[in-house]
Amino acid sequence: MLFAPDGRLIWEYHKARLVPIGDAAEMTPGPAVLPSADTPFGRLATVICFDASFISYIRQAGLVGADFLFTPSNDWYQNRYDHANIHTFRAIENGVALVRPTAKGITLVVDRLGRVLAQSDYYAAPSAIALVAVPTAGAPTVYTLIGDSFAYASAAGLAVLAAGSCLRRRVPALQPA
Repeated sequence: MLFAPDGRLIWEYHKARLVPIGDAAEMTPGPAVLPSADTPFGRLATVICFDASFISYIRQAGLVGADFLFTPSNDWYQNRYDHANIHTFRAIENGVALVRPTAKGITLVVDRLGRVLAQSDYYAAPSAIALVAVPTAGAPTVYTLIGDSFAYASAAGLAVLAAGSCLRRRVPALQPA
């Protein structure tokens, strides 16, 4: 939930992408619409944990011009670095600062370029506290504008080259005289 300084409810967000083993058995997914709101510090957007792993979903942060992406998370020991890195990459793609508090896992604050401003590992220091100044301006990125178009065009180009290679007539080798 996000509340305004006067106590008004700005949004109530429900996790949209449920972990197949765990959340999915206990919850109903919310709508896959990323909430955002203008604040005196910039435009804020949020998702919860596993939601941040989905490219098309997080791209909404870039499309709405978010400056900050809050991603409260809860990881397990084995995947804590994977999720922190994926969430950082999503923030860079969309030109937003990432604030990722975790119940268990890697608590992380990065700027829109992916530079780590604060980080702690719950499993190494369960009571760590960080005080960090988060940059207040996001920036549009090429990815926000074109999405996965470049990747699809590259795959199509590879398919054309492979098909052309397979269909090309073989020229017989010269025989020695």
